[in-house]
Amino acid sequence: MMLFAELEVRQMKENKTDNKLDTRPVQEPIGQTSTKKFKLKFTDFAVDNFTATFGVPSKVRVYTPFDVSKNTILKGLKLVQFFKTKKKYFALRFWYQSQYKTITIGEFKPGIFGCRQCEDKVYEIVRAHQDQKGIWIKNPMTTIHNEKTKIVKADIEESHKLTINEVIIRLCKANFPKAKREGRLTADSIQKKVKDLIGWNWRTRHLIYLDDRSGHGQVHFKANFHKRTAKPEDWDDLFKKFPSGHGINKDKKFNPNNERSVFDSDLGKLVIDELNTGIVKRYLEHKDRSFGKKKNMLDIL
Repeated sequence: MMLFAELEVRQMKENKTDNKLDTRPVQEPIGQTSTKKFKLKFTDFAVDNFTATFGVPSKVRVYTPFDVSKNTILKGLKLVQFFKTKKKYFALRFWYQSQYKTITIGEFKPGIFGCRQCEDKVYEIVRAHQDQKGIWIKNPMTTIHNEKTKIVKADIEESHKLTINEVIIRLCKANFPKAKREGRLTADSIQKKVKDLIGWNWRTRHLIYLDDRSGHGQVHFKANFHKRTAKPEDWDDLFKKFPSGHGINKDKKFNPNNERSVFDSDLGKLVIDELNTGIVKRYLEHKDRSFGKKKNMLDIL
């Protein structure tokens, strides 16, 4: 009996030792992790139904890799989502000149720009910027910058072909921005400038000038019951009703000096880059005007 009791006690001690060994934490080999990094399927359905986890505090943007093969042109493609707008963009990360760079491919828009359109665009970029071995030999970001520069240059060159009247119409549509700093002119300033730009004409009887809460002027349209002309829908409609040379106010009560605006004069027909000091001086001096009047006209030009 004593021998049996001694064996039982010994077995209980061994069981306790075994339990301690079973629960002891075992360090995993370096490089091994218990969870696999999440990758998003490269399908419109998956992208449309996916919402990134922004964490606490929230990250400004989150990049999520796509589940694509590293041996394809889509290597490095990620989906970036912004916390504030929740908008999603395709972004391509690539290795160029010993640095990682990221380029935006386009915004995900179901039915408009999805995975197929993204893949086509990536293919165009890769074909133009990688060699046969798949090494990036040109930076696509530089290419995009150069293309934008060409477009801006082309716009500038095209704008130089505009007539002064076409520039005046653009100025009106832009709500009369200030020339030397941000913001718009006040309603009172717009009304004064409009007189020599497009005024001395019945077209200005369709305009109302108001200031918004920021002190920026706004121009609204109204009907002219005196002339029985309907309210213009917009600037295009106004200039359609009153093209250059039409609707000039010849009433001596309202136009005692028989003035004409730039828009209704021959000056307005000139191409903008033909305007020079001599032409402006002759335009100001061709009639007997006061110094203040000529200064105001010079300011609008």
